[in-house]
Amino acid sequence: MSQLHPQVAQLLERIARSALPLYHTLPAHVARRVYHDTRAVLAPPAPEVAEARLVVIGHSMAARAYRPAGAGKGDPSEVDLITGATISSRTVVRIINNALARLGPALETGAEAP
Repeated sequence: MSQLHPQVAQLLERIARSALPLYHTLPAHVARRVYHDTRAVLAPPAPEVAEARLVVIGHSMAARAYRPAGAGKGDPSEVDLITGATISSRTVVRIINNALARLGPALETGAEAP
């Protein structure tokens, strides 16, 4: 049996201790309002950020990239990044995959990226 990620376990514990009603017991419009008004209470603490910078993805999409404190301690080819993207995950993955396909050879050889 797999273990829950510690952040998920912490969130479930917070929910169990909460005096709020369970969302599935409420009408949808009430559940949405309760969630909107109380989500910060149940959110895990934000990770420490070592760096925040504005980046351009592709030729026209701006994003803010956050590097978590302690990032980059694993495999040098890993990318540790937190984003506040407001576009769909599929779009983000497609953009990253396209960029890696374009930049991959340069990253592997250490050459200048196109």
